[in-house]
Amino acid sequence: FRRASSFRGPPYHKPPRSPPAPLCTPGAPLRPKMSAMTWQRKSSSSRLLDS
Repeated sequence: FRRASSFRGPPYHKPPRSPPAPLCTPGAPLRPKMSAMTWQRKSSSSRLLDS
């Protein structure tokens, strides 16, 4: 699991996929890998827009 955490992104940033996936990426089910990467990148801007 350590490899996955480092590969996906920093360990300090590990939020749930269910809520963010559909909110940030509409094509989450179509592209699970891309959605995760895009979600991490848009996580900061998404929070600003959502908040």
